[in-house]
Amino acid sequence: MTALFTTDTPELTQHSQLADEHRLSDKTLIIFDWDGTLMDSIGLIVDSMHVAGEAHGFKTTDKAVKDIIGLSLMNGIEILYPYADESQTLAIQQTYAEYYIANSHCTPLFEPIEDMLQTLQVQGKKLAVATGKKKKRARSCIGCL
Repeated sequence: MTALFTTDTPELTQHSQLADEHRLSDKTLIIFDWDGTLMDSIGLIVDSMHVAGEAHGFKTTDKAVKDIIGLSLMNGIEILYPYADESQTLAIQQTYAEYYIANSHCTPLFEPIEDMLQTLQVQGKKLAVATGKKKKRARSCIGCL
């Protein structure tokens, strides 16, 4: 990630004040959750699950998919598609991952997350992401920054 702020700007000053208000000024490492914290991924998760389920003959609702967000992918698939056998569950997982990765570039960060991350980086903070995603998916998403 390249820092956009090289001098004190109103935006940097505002974000610095916010960091101080939240007692981040003495922190050296800040760890964020990815889905739902940095990235507004709900739409992509819902779309990916619909595409994956329907590709293998299963249907579900948006609400049901939203209700499993935060669980492991396999656990979520088992809840959404309880009649899928093991091979279908694995196929749904594969289709989900392929669709999600192929479309993750379209998923927006929450406003104004990018500015905040850049501000923290300018302040010398080490930034990390904690996620339940597999390493390959996580790296492809983080590459969007």
